[in-house]
Amino acid sequence: FPSSRAPSRCSSRKMSPALYFAISSLLVMGLSAVGFSLMWALIDHTGIFDKYRIQEKYPPSDLIRKAWVNFFANLPIMWAPFYIGYYFQPNLEIQGYPSFIELVPFIIFCALVEETGFYWSHRMLHQNPFYPLIHKQHHDFHQVVGISFQYSHPVENSFNILSILLGPALFGKMGFEVKIVSIWAWYVVRIWETAEAHSGYDVPFSPFALVDCSRKHEFHHSQNIGNYGSFFGVWDYLCGTDAAYRKFRSRQKIQ
Repeated sequence: FPSSRAPSRCSSRKMSPALYFAISSLLVMGLSAVGFSLMWALIDHTGIFDKYRIQEKYPPSDLIRKAWVNFFANLPIMWAPFYIGYYFQPNLEIQGYPSFIELVPFIIFCALVEETGFYWSHRMLHQNPFYPLIHKQHHDFHQVVGISFQYSHPVENSFNILSILLGPALFGKMGFEVKIVSIWAWYVVRIWETAEAHSGYDVPFSPFALVDCSRKHEFHHSQNIGNYGSFFGVWDYLCGTDAAYRKFRSRQKIQ
């Protein structure tokens, strides 16, 4: 439920707390998306990680350009879920910084909650009538590159943002103080993970290689089946929607 706000927390700011939350969230997430996408584009261009490339093929250059255009076209729409989401963020503290001991469990909690929201919304978008109307656009990328994670319908984009905001909201609802800097850090981690999952590279020294993020999501795009989760694949495992991927990986290991 929407929480009451202490006006003193933002009394020094000239904009409303909700607007500050929305604009700052949009800036952090937008800059993170551009930064990680450009990083993977540079890696593609230089070839320094070619030995970690999962597929040899790359998507058409005109599709990559469309993804960039789509990203900037979606930006004006993205502020709305953030603005509304502010009113469902109890115990939000605009000022101050979290300690490392506070930040780590917060991000792990957010990742687990986001995994649930993302899995079920993503799985829903693979069903009719949602797939042809909304999610099919994202699957124009049969081979993935960094920016491809942003090639999505505005409705899907809103679902993804709500899944990201759910963890901080529940954390605050449990009675814990949530600093806005912690939420910004969570945004960066989430964008880092999804950009890498769409990069087309399985980098062994990445922390996300521990849960096979890139290979799982590359399989999802190339085969358009299963692997609906984000970070850990918990729901894919529990619901059996990673069965095709696990069989595929078993055959690869035998060969």
